[in-house]
Amino acid sequence: MNEDKLKGFQIYFKIIKDNLENNENFLKNEGKKLLELLCDFYEYWEKADNKAHKVANENSAMRVVIESLWFPQLFYLTGNLLIGALDSMYQMLRFLLEGLEIGLILDCIENFKSLSVIEKLYYAENIMRGKIIDYLENLIDNDTLDDLEKFYGELSSKWLHVPGYLKQLIEDTYKEGFPPARALYFAKINERVSEFDELMKAMESFNKLALKIIEYWEKLL
Repeated sequence: MNEDKLKGFQIYFKIIKDNLENNENFLKNEGKKLLELLCDFYEYWEKADNKAHKVANENSAMRVVIESLWFPQLFYLTGNLLIGALDSMYQMLRFLLEGLEIGLILDCIENFKSLSVIEKLYYAENIMRGKIIDYLENLIDNDTLDDLEKFYGELSSKWLHVPGYLKQLIEDTYKEGFPPARALYFAKINERVSEFDELMKAMESFNKLALKIIEYWEKLL
């Protein structure tokens, strides 16, 4: 490998190491509350997984969501937290929330509930957001639906799209004089405490709403 390229990677790896250590120390001290919320995230998954094994049959779409979408997020969320990719965590929560909604729909709407799991997953590919809302109106109460839509919108706004990312990058570069670690997705959490506080609120909301969806699913099976 070219020596200059190798040197570049060595500098990059040092940035990773320094920021991971910084974030780990922050989470052990000021950020302990978020670690507790991640533990709650795991416990809610465990409860949902136990229910899925008790009440769901082999054709349950929700069981697929719990085992193949929710479970991996336990590790992805933790990894993104350690590297400071907070906006990626919002994206993952939104992804998982929609998965739980679709699992509820495919297992509980009359048109889908008797299908095989393969057939359900085929339909899942083609359910657009507007249609998801239409289906949910027949399954959950209006207050819960309003809470889901409000939270879904909040997650979408927090997920940093390209224009917002570039704006933040320019501001940080102007302030620091060079492209910051954030450009490499290894931001120091202690430099973005307000974002960290907002993420904790999002984690709390997700845990509550995920449990509500699972409760509706169990009741409607």
